[in-house]
Amino acid sequence: MDINDLFEELFTGRRRGPRRGQNMQYSLRLSFLEAVHGCTKDLTFQFQARGPDGRPKQETRNAKIEVPAGVETGMTMQVSGEGADGDPGMPRGDLYVQIEVNAPGVGRVRYGV
Repeated sequence: MDINDLFEELFTGRRRGPRRGQNMQYSLRLSFLEAVHGCTKDLTFQFQARGPDGRPKQETRNAKIEVPAGVETGMTMQVSGEGADGDPGMPRGDLYVQIEVNAPGVGRVRYGV
């Protein structure tokens, strides 16, 4: 039992059960062509987890996602089970990937060449 659990039990009179992992957010920037055609992306991100001794530690996770063709800026993809770890025996949270698409470059028009 950590200090947060102790205070929760003291002030609410109830003990919390095991918790599912927290959901996380990741911002992903795509090129215009990646957004149009779809692509596979390897993501690497860090999150805070509880170690075996109950103390917080930094974890790194890698996830491979399939970005479907036709995504646009502002869309959010949900990747189930790729969020932070849950309590022992509980599932991970989900990863929410927010999409940002780089606009295609605007060409220059030259007259009289």
